[in-house]
Amino acid sequence: MMKNYIKTFGIMVALLFASVSYAQYCTPTVPQTASSFINNLQLNSGAVLNRASTNMGYEYITDTEINLISDTAYRFDIGVGDPGLTTHKRVHVWIDMNRDGDFDDAGELTFSWSGANTGSNLGFSNKNIGPVIAEGETRMRVAMVAANGTIGPISPCDSFTGGEVQDYKISIFLTPPPTYCEPTIPVSSTSYINNFKLSTAGTGDGAFINHASSNVGYQNITSTDATLMTDTSFGFNIGVGDPTATTHKRLHVWIDMNRDGDFDDAGELIFSWSGANTGSDLGFSSKNIGPVIDAGLTRMRVALVAADGAISAIGPCDNFTGGEVKDYRVILELPPSGPCYPTSMAASTTSFLDYFKITDVSDGDLLNHVSTNVGYENVTDSNVALNAEKSYRFNFGVGNPSAGANKRVHIWIDKNQDGDFSDAGESVFSWTGANTTEDLQFANKNIGTVDVLGNSTMRIAMRSSNSTIPAIDPCDTFTDGEIIDFSIVVSAAIPLLTALTPEVDIDLFVGDGVPASSNGTPHTYRIPSLVTSTAGNLLAIADARYEDASDVPGDIDMVVRRSTDNGATWGSPITISTDHGGDACTVVDRDTGRIFVFYAYSTVNNIWNSDGDPNSPNTLRSRYVYSDDDGLTWSAPVDLTASLYKPGDRSYWASAGTGIQLRNGTLVIPIGVVRGGNTDSLYGGLIYSTDHGATWNRSATNSFNKFDENTIVELNDGRIMINSRNHYGTGRRLVTYTSDLGTTWEPYTFDTDLIDPICQGNILRYTSTLDGYDKDRILFSNPASTSGRQDGVLRISYDEGQTWAYSKLYQTGFSAYSSLAILPDGKIGLLYESDGYTKIKFKRFSIEDLSDSTDSFNALSVEELSTAINGTKLYPNPVKNILNIRTSGASEVKIYNVVGKLVFDDEVSVERKELDVSHLTNGLYFVKVKNDLGISNFKIIKK
Repeated sequence: MMKNYIKTFGIMVALLFASVSYAQYCTPTVPQTASSFINNLQLNSGAVLNRASTNMGYEYITDTEINLISDTAYRFDIGVGDPGLTTHKRVHVWIDMNRDGDFDDAGELTFSWSGANTGSNLGFSNKNIGPVIAEGETRMRVAMVAANGTIGPISPCDSFTGGEVQDYKISIFLTPPPTYCEPTIPVSSTSYINNFKLSTAGTGDGAFINHASSNVGYQNITSTDATLMTDTSFGFNIGVGDPTATTHKRLHVWIDMNRDGDFDDAGELIFSWSGANTGSDLGFSSKNIGPVIDAGLTRMRVALVAADGAISAIGPCDNFTGGEVKDYRVILELPPSGPCYPTSMAASTTSFLDYFKITDVSDGDLLNHVSTNVGYENVTDSNVALNAEKSYRFNFGVGNPSAGANKRVHIWIDKNQDGDFSDAGESVFSWTGANTTEDLQFANKNIGTVDVLGNSTMRIAMRSSNSTIPAIDPCDTFTDGEIIDFSIVVSAAIPLLTALTPEVDIDLFVGDGVPASSNGTPHTYRIPSLVTSTAGNLLAIADARYEDASDVPGDIDMVVRRSTDNGATWGSPITISTDHGGDACTVVDRDTGRIFVFYAYSTVNNIWNSDGDPNSPNTLRSRYVYSDDDGLTWSAPVDLTASLYKPGDRSYWASAGTGIQLRNGTLVIPIGVVRGGNTDSLYGGLIYSTDHGATWNRSATNSFNKFDENTIVELNDGRIMINSRNHYGTGRRLVTYTSDLGTTWEPYTFDTDLIDPICQGNILRYTSTLDGYDKDRILFSNPASTSGRQDGVLRISYDEGQTWAYSKLYQTGFSAYSSLAILPDGKIGLLYESDGYTKIKFKRFSIEDLSDSTDSFNALSVEELSTAINGTKLYPNPVKNILNIRTSGASEVKIYNVVGKLVFDDEVSVERKELDVSHLTNGLYFVKVKNDLGISNFKIIKK
C-alpha cells in the first residue's frame, strides 16, 4: 500500500498539470505603511470575494476560495485605509494566467489606474481578466501605491514604501466549474455527523481530513484540500452526534472521480454500509477509492441517514430527514510521469524504515522524517534544501531491526530532472552488511555534482533479509523493506573559502557544563564583546552563566579579561556583578576613555514574557555599567528602562557585541525591541548620548519589524548602517540606514553576499579616508551558513559595505556570536563562540592574511599626509616640539592617538597659533581643527 502526505495546493497543481513548472513567485519588500493601505478587496460587489485586511505591507492570502473564468469581466473594489493621508493612488492588478510563477507575460496585467483620490473605495467595473492559458491554481497580485503626488507605473516585483501588495490564491478555469446538486437536508432531529476523519489506512490519524462539525443538515466544506492518490486505501471515521437517538444508521461515501459535477458514474460510490449501531464512531479502517479518471480538484460527499429501523439505499442527490450530508473539497492525484513509481509495494514483512534523517550541522536539521511500515511513501512536502558537491550525514532508522540479519541501503537523486534515477552519477551511495541495530548512520556522504539545479526528487531504499541482498535497482519492488521518495531543492555548490591563519589562538572562556552550585565555576560562557581601550588594551567581555546555558533571567554575571600586549596574554577574569544580567554591548568613549557596557537584566522574565510596564519588576530591564580605569573596576548599574520606554514596548535591550562613537562624539548603542509575542513584533532601534554618557536618548522610531540583534557602523556620508539578523526567512543579513539617529529609516534590503543562519554578527569600521587613512575599510564577522551556526567568516569591504572584497574562514564547524576589535598595531582581534557554546575563543589576524597580501596597515609617510584643508594649514610635519596652525580665526584643536584617545585639547586664536606638542610620544596622530569654516582632519607624525 502507499502513504501520501497532504501537500500545498500549489505543489498539487504542479503535479496535475505536468507542463507547468513549480511556481516560485517574487516577494516584493513592502514594509508596513505609514500612509494609506488596502483594508478590503471585493470582486463583483463581494459575491466572488469580500475580504477585509489590515496594514501588513505585503501579505499572501490563502484562506479564500476564488474561482475566475476565462474572458470574464469582474468588478474590483479596493477599500483604502487612511485614504486622506495621501493625495494620489496607483493600483495594479496582475493574474498569472499561464501559472509559470510570474506576472511578466503578455496579458497578465489585468488593469492599472493612477490618479488623485482620497476616497475610501477605489471601484473599477467591467474589468475583463482576459484568456486563461493554463487552468488550475494560480495567484492574483493587487498592488496599491499611495503618495502625495503623481505616481509612476510599478512592476509586479517592485519594492516600495507607502501602500501595500496583496497576493491571493485563486483558481482559473476555461469554463465555469461544475455545479453539484445540493440536497435539501434540514437540521437533524436525530443523530448527525459531528466529526469526519480521513486517515492513512489502519491508523485513524486524521492526516488528510479531521473536521469537526455541528448539526446543520447539509454543508459544503471548502477548506480541506486533501490530496488522494489513485487506487489508494484510506481510513474513514464518521463521528456520530446523539448516536443513541436512533437505532440504525446508513452511510454512503461518493467521490466525483471524473470531475464532471455529479456522483453518478461507475466507481464514484466508494462504499456504503447499513446496520444497527448506537456508537459514537463509525469506523472503516481501509477503503480503496479506486482509479482516478481525471486528476484535479473535485468533491467527496459523505451522507449519514439515521432512523429506528432498517434504512434503504439513497442516491447522492436525495433529500431526507434524520441525518446529514457533508461535501468536502478534495484533490485527486495520478502518479507523476517517469519510468517507475512503486505504488504497488506492500508493507515490509521484515525490517522497515521508521525514520530518515539528513544532517548538516545538528542532528536532523535538514530532514527528520518519521514513518510507518507502508511499503512505499512519496513525501512531496519535504523540500529538503541541499547544495551540490556538499557532504551530509544520512540516518536510516530501522524498525524491527532484528527481523533480518543483513541490510542494504541505497540513495539516488534525479540530478537532471528527467524523471528517473538511471543516469550516471544519480546513485549517491549504497551499502550492505550484517547489522541488526536500530540506526544505520552514514556520515560525510557527498551528493556530487548536479546537472540541473532546483526542485527534484531523492529516492531512498532499504532491504532486510537473513540472506545476502543483491544490489537494488531504483525501480525494484520487494517485500522485505521499503522505498521513500522525498522532494528536494538543490542549490549550487558553495564556493570553498580559504582559512585564515591566526597569529594568536586562545580559548579565553571555557565552560565546564556543570552547575556552579556543584563546583563554584560557571556552567557556560556566552555572548562575546571585544573592544580596544584608549590606553591600547584589549577588553574581552562575556556572560558567565552559572547554573546552565540559559539567557536572562538566568543566574548570570559578566566577566572581563584584559590584555596589554595585543592579545598575546590575558589577565585573570574580573567579575562585573550584574546578577541576572547579560548580553554585553560595549562602547568606548575616545574623548574620556570611559568604557560603557550595556546589558539586559531580569530576575523574572525573558524578552518575550516581559510585561511591558517600565516600573514593574516583571519587565526586562535595560541597564549599563561603566569603567574609568580601563576595565579594572566597574560602577554600580544604571537603569534606563523607564526613562527610554515607549508605549507598546514589552522589552528593549542592547544588541550583543559593540556600539560605536560617531565622528562628532555621539555614542550609539544598537538595540532590539519586542512589541508582541512573536518574531513579527521584533524591531531594531538605537540608544545614543551626545554628552559622553551623562544622558541617554532613544531613536524617535523603531526600524522595521522582524529585525533582531543588530550591529552598526558609521559610513563616510554620515549615515549609520544597521546590519541585522532577521526573521524574513531569506538566509541573508538585513540592512537599513538612518541619517538622523533613527528618526527615519531607509527601506531595508537583504545583502545577498552575507549568508546568515539567524545569528548575531558584528560590523566594524577598520579605517576611513575621512580620518586620514589611505582606504575605506569595513569588517564583518558571522557564521556564514543557512543551515546552522557554523563556518565563521571574516569579510572586508572597501566600498562602505556595499560589496565584500575578501571573505575567509576563521572557524570551521560550529561558530556562533562574534565581536571584532582593531588592535593598536592594526591587527584584527576576534572574540567568538565555538565548540557548541562550550568555549569563547580569541584569535588575532592580519589584514595581509585577510586580503591575500593585497592590503596592509602601515603608518603613513610624510608625503601621504594632508596638511592644508579648508584654508587651515599645519606645519611642520613631521613635528618635534612646536606645531604651527595657520587659520583665519579662532579654532578648537584636538589631537588623538592611533587608538582614538584624546591626548591634546586646546584653542588657537589670531594672536596665538603655536601649540607645544613636545610631551607627545613619537608616532602617528590625528588632528581635528574646528572653526567657522567647519571641521578639518589632519595626520601628523611626532618625531
